[in-house]
Amino acid sequence: MNTITNVGKNLRRIRMSQNLSIFTVSIDLQMSYHNISNIERGFGNPSLKTLDKLASYYNIHIKTLFDEPT
Repeated sequence: MNTITNVGKNLRRIRMSQNLSIFTVSIDLQMSYHNISNIERGFGNPSLKTLDKLASYYNIHIKTLFDEPT
């Protein structure tokens, strides 16, 4: 599995563990629904700034996003 796929799977797992919808996250962070969905599915190339914004929102360390998904 590549890094972008790992990041996406981790973001989805974390979002779902916090009982949040993509719609809610997109509204709260003023990001497009499609952008978040694409990142979670391993498409695109999110910037470090975007990943930091998501990690802060989920109250996790950005390093967690790069771990092997469980």
